[in-house]
Amino acid sequence: MNLPISIVLSLLVALLNTVGYYLQKKGQNQIEGDLPFLKYIITAVKTPTWLVGFIIALASMPIYIYAISIGHLSITQPIANTGIIFLVVIGIKYLKEKLGTIEITGIVMLVTGIFLVSLALPEPKETYNLIDTEIAAFFITFLALAGACIIGVFLGKKALGYSILSGICMGGAATVVKLISIQITDLGYDEFSLLDFELDWQLLTGIFGGEFFVPSILLYLTIILIASQLLTLAIAFKHGNLTYVIPLEMGTSFILPVFTGFFLFHEPATIFLVISICVALTGALLLSRMQVAMEASLEATMDAKVKENH
Repeated sequence: MNLPISIVLSLLVALLNTVGYYLQKKGQNQIEGDLPFLKYIITAVKTPTWLVGFIIALASMPIYIYAISIGHLSITQPIANTGIIFLVVIGIKYLKEKLGTIEITGIVMLVTGIFLVSLALPEPKETYNLIDTEIAAFFITFLALAGACIIGVFLGKKALGYSILSGICMGGAATVVKLISIQITDLGYDEFSLLDFELDWQLLTGIFGGEFFVPSILLYLTIILIASQLLTLAIAFKHGNLTYVIPLEMGTSFILPVFTGFFLFHEPATIFLVISICVALTGALLLSRMQVAMEASLEATMDAKVKENH
């Protein structure tokens, strides 16, 4: 456990995500037309600005995993999400995205809530006693939330659905990494680091059996979740503004680990902490409401243009 280093690494992750997400959105703006999913991804990869942004965001993941493994999930996650502030400023200044009073209020409440939670959290316990039923309950809840977002996507709220789904994938990955870290500690390792090649090999091959079987399954689940987060975020950028997508994605990815900290890792809750979470949730809901209104307006405009062409 090394909190100072985990905090520094979390700040580095926030910086890399800021640059990476900005370049992805800027590259997405260079892609013309409403392309199908696969064709859109292929076109995006061929767009240098988008590709560089994607690589930078991807490069932050090993650092992010290491920060979680040596620190506390409830501390590193809020710090890693401080990139919200910089991304909103970049969206307004360089991408010329406009915000109204409600959107600004939502962003302020979301950011304020995140900072308050990071201040309100008491010191988590050094030891954990995880019960199988609680782990199962976490995955069931995760799948239910992801399913709800997918339904939202099919109902037409694509930017909203994909943003929240991306956040759920990232928050789920963070929680699974913490589970891996706890389990390998029980197997005699100090921490989960991708630079420990002996441990990496044990985790990669553990899926074939042995004492690393469960951590190995969790590692592959983490890879799937992170890949899903990057892909769904790319699609969210296609349908929504940076100033909407990122607060929704990061807000969700922050809130999920906090709740798993309560119910899975048994971290104590305080009144101040609960109020802070409510503030962040209210901000996310305000942004969600405005994103839905914006999508409806864009759809109406596109329908009108189609009718004019016919």
